[in-house]
Amino acid sequence: MDTIKSTGMKKQIFFNFLPQVSLNIVIKYWLFMVPFCCTLFVACDNDVIAQPQLLMQDTVNWGVVIPEGDPGATASVSADVKLSNGGSEMLRITEVRPSCGCTTAPLDKDSLARGEETTMRIKLNLPSHNGLVQKTITVSSNDPMNPQKVLHLIADVQRPLQMSSSFVPFNRGKVGSSIEGSITFTVKGKESVTIRATSADAGFVIETPMPINLKSGESAEMKITHKPTKTGSFKGQFEIETNLKGYEKMTIYGYGSADP
Repeated sequence: MDTIKSTGMKKQIFFNFLPQVSLNIVIKYWLFMVPFCCTLFVACDNDVIAQPQLLMQDTVNWGVVIPEGDPGATASVSADVKLSNGGSEMLRITEVRPSCGCTTAPLDKDSLARGEETTMRIKLNLPSHNGLVQKTITVSSNDPMNPQKVLHLIADVQRPLQMSSSFVPFNRGKVGSSIEGSITFTVKGKESVTIRATSADAGFVIETPMPINLKSGESAEMKITHKPTKTGSFKGQFEIETNLKGYEKMTIYGYGSADP
């Protein structure tokens, strides 16, 4: 009986001791693995950021641009764009390539240490016509994640004095009947503009009373009539004068067609 009792007590002691041993092992394993995993994570994280990283905006939008002065002169807009190195190794900018010759974008410097920045000085020459201008600049570097980044340039060119068309379109009509054509002037600049039609080809009549006086943001239509004497297409020439610098004298043509 003593032997059986002794054996039972040993088993009980063993089973009571087993959870404590297992818990100690788990604790020691956890205390060992947590620092190891943290060290491994930090090492991996350092490997990820241990590289150059080009940081720059993706768009320059000038909005509505109203060039002043002589419309024959080249107007331009400009902007300074910051480029920086968000990585931990030296960033080397290898190329800055505008999409057309109307854009220049020199850099102050092309090698950037960690946290350092440089300036790209952009100049965009505007076209002589109205409308939306969209260009790009592609920046190449040794950034392994983004070896090329594209900067979009946007400008909505609105000349100070705009016409609804580059010529006066006439309605189709018949020989001997009065055919009407028209063109609309709009002032986009800050100054008020006075417009006057000074001459027209024979057979063409300026119906709108002159002068036309417009303030900024205002529009007015100039109507012209013509009585064709023969069938087929016809053409007229009109001389316009304004008090706006660069638009003092303008020649506008009109086109139409007459049926029998």
